[in-house]
Amino acid sequence: MKKIILFLATLSFLSFGVNLKRIAISQYNSILYADVIFHGKVTQSDSLGFKVKLIEAINNDTSNKSLLKNKEIFVYNLVPKKLGRYNSLSNPTINDELIFTLKYDVTTKKIYPLNRSFGLPIAQDKNASCYVTGQSNYEQINYKTVIKGIKLLRTSYFKTKESITNGTIKSKLSQAELTKIKVKNAAAKIWIQDIETKNEYYKKLEK
Repeated sequence: MKKIILFLATLSFLSFGVNLKRIAISQYNSILYADVIFHGKVTQSDSLGFKVKLIEAINNDTSNKSLLKNKEIFVYNLVPKKLGRYNSLSNPTINDELIFTLKYDVTTKKIYPLNRSFGLPIAQDKNASCYVTGQSNYEQINYKTVIKGIKLLRTSYFKTKESITNGTIKSKLSQAELTKIKVKNAAAKIWIQDIETKNEYYKKLEK
């Protein structure tokens, strides 16, 4: 299982700098690139998508500021061509809980998956954990810690679409402040280390 996860993470790493709309992207990119992030539980499912009971609102970058005030949210599984995917995804199973990282279409006012993922699944066990993955590391971490890590990552880096310069992702914080966050939160540590590895890779290419 570990080898499979590391292999998938490596594929994500190799995708840096390539059109984000056409390939799977890393967890940290999903978090930074998402318009809507929330913890929810799937309650209904059909051919168009699925309905989610909102448990906790995490981030809303859309113009619809009341979006995450709804008790239920419908997620469409058929992504418009302009958002980068032409075919539908399989819906999560009813009663599945995820930390959803999704895109919002301002024209249709609909919510769609971000590339090949709806978000981070939460294991239905006593630990209620998520697999947090990086290019060379992964860890099962309690979902509450993961949510805190997402919030920390969002406040540490600019939104991906706006922040990439020559392949590197710019931080809002100093290196000392990033180090403190890595000590503070296990999920944020993995994602920040992944970003630092990626940034170092592109800095070497510039030399």
